[in-house]
Amino acid sequence: MFHRPIDSDLPSDADREEPARRQEDDRFVAARRQMVEEQLWDRDIIDPRVLKVMDGISREGFVPAELRKHAYEDHPLPIGFGQTISQPYIVALMAQLAAFARRSRVGGGSRFGL
Repeated sequence: MFHRPIDSDLPSDADREEPARRQEDDRFVAARRQMVEEQLWDRDIIDPRVLKVMDGISREGFVPAELRKHAYEDHPLPIGFGQTISQPYIVALMAQLAAFARRSRVGGGSRFGL
């Protein structure tokens, strides 16, 4: 007997897109790991907290769709309205230096500018 499928029997757009999205996500995960190893660790970003955060942030979510494939490259990217997202190394370096400054009390007691 033929039965007419109802909406719940049909794969949703999300179901059809899921394998492609998973493959894209895997590529971003690999690119992120490579960025952490080659751009950060190899360039003296050694604070484990900074490395962990940089390995967990999905930079591709902060750039326009057409630039996502470049999200983990070692240069800034435009994000619209004349603004850019800084290159990963600069972000990690600033975070590492800020953590060092907090521990070292750079700037004396006032901590002005930190």
